[in-house]
Amino acid sequence: MKHRKIFLLIFFPLLSYVTMASGSDEFSFDNQLIKEEFSELSALETLIATNGYPGLSELEDNQLLKSGYLSSNLSFPGNGEDPLGIPGFWWGCVLGPIGIIAAYILSDNNKDQARMSLNGCIVATVVQVAVVVVWYFAIMSWNYTL
Repeated sequence: MKHRKIFLLIFFPLLSYVTMASGSDEFSFDNQLIKEEFSELSALETLIATNGYPGLSELEDNQLLKSGYLSSNLSFPGNGEDPLGIPGFWWGCVLGPIGIIAAYILSDNNKDQARMSLNGCIVATVVQVAVVVVWYFAIMSWNYTL
C-alpha cells in the first residue's frame, strides 16, 4: 500500500512535467516560409519606394484621411481594457483571491474585470476540488494487498 502511494506521488507529477515539456514543435519556425509570406509585402515596399508614392507620414498629414484609418494605434474591441493584457478570468483562475484584487486595481476599478476574475477563481476552485476527489477515490480504490 505504501509503495503504491509513493509511486503515485512521484509518477503523476513527473508524467505531467514530461508531457508539458514535449511541446517544443510550437516554438520552432521555418525561415524560408517566413520569407515567402513576406515576399509580397517586400515587393509592395519596393514598388512604393521606386515610384515615389507618398509615405505613411505624408498620408497622415492628408486632411481627407484624418479619420484615423492610418493610425498605428488601432483600437480593437477589448484592446486596452484587460489589466496588463491578461483577461480578468485568468487573473482569478491563476492567482485566486489575490488575482481578483489585482484585476480590480489594475483595471482602474472596473467591476466587470473583477467579476470575470471572480468567475475564474470559482472555476479554478471547482477544478482543484474535483481533482482532489478523483485522486482520493483513485488511491482508495486500489487493492490493499501486495
